[in-house]
Amino acid sequence: MIYTSGSTGLPKGVMVEHGALANLLLDHGRRLAIGPGDRMLACMSLSFDAGNMCALLPLTHGACLLWADPGEGLLDEIERTRTSHMIFATALLATLPARPLPAMKAVGFGGEACPPALAERWGRQFRLIDMYGPTEATVTALTKLIEPGATPSIGRPIDGMQALVLDVHGCLCPVGVPGELCLAGLGLARGYLNQPQRSAAVFREHEIAGVTVRLYHTGDRARLLANGEYQYLGRIDEQIKLRGYRIEPGEIEAQLGIGCPALQQIKVIVARQAGARPWWPTPRSSRVRPCRTRTPSSRMWRGACRNTCCRCG
Repeated sequence: MIYTSGSTGLPKGVMVEHGALANLLLDHGRRLAIGPGDRMLACMSLSFDAGNMCALLPLTHGACLLWADPGEGLLDEIERTRTSHMIFATALLATLPARPLPAMKAVGFGGEACPPALAERWGRQFRLIDMYGPTEATVTALTKLIEPGATPSIGRPIDGMQALVLDVHGCLCPVGVPGELCLAGLGLARGYLNQPQRSAAVFREHEIAGVTVRLYHTGDRARLLANGEYQYLGRIDEQIKLRGYRIEPGEIEAQLGIGCPALQQIKVIVARQAGARPWWPTPRSSRVRPCRTRTPSSRMWRGACRNTCCRCG
């Protein structure tokens, strides 16, 4: 049982089955190539779904499990213990300065989109694996080996999992067309503990090509690329409609990240300001503004960015 607050703030107990966890550990043991003689350093709480994966992965593959605090001395601890494998939250990995780690073999990360700077900073030292997935699909559903200069994507489904992109009518989207990312397979949870209505809202059966499939609706926008990988485009509930045009903030954020690799976190919002404004973009009305905040949730992030834009004019 893993509790997640989601977007409403009301805790939801996600009922993850043993078989789903076994499927995850078997896949990631092979994907990270961890085994006897390796050393995994865990620095995430066990109340976090990825924290459980960090603890169980080395123990189920004959490797050594080490514990550390995610503080300023983390890199020193990694070097001192000759750690070979780690799994990070993306935000934590992005804050670590570049430094040679000769014993490190593979690092997985997830929780947020991969900033392009991460690939340049770490991708040449060891295997860097982007792990996408909600708790409802047992931590990781898709992975991508990150290499400098590669097309941004969240990769392909792990063993035992499938990914589909559906339109508003529940039909499969063609290659390149955005839709909702839905997941199926061995990793799906049973549902939410004592919350049947919420469970029924996101765990639903669909008929795909004459076959009934149980899907988890992630609420994430994505598209299938021509190479068979999936590209994350942000949350469906963040879509902006401005002067009749539908705008996907995630696509703008992705392009800004590619063009400005020095930016660590990017958030696109609409700032409504008093007074007449031209509807066409001009150098005075289209600007990139810095916004610093330590708030963890994307909803609070948007509020902080909006306040910054309004103060700057």
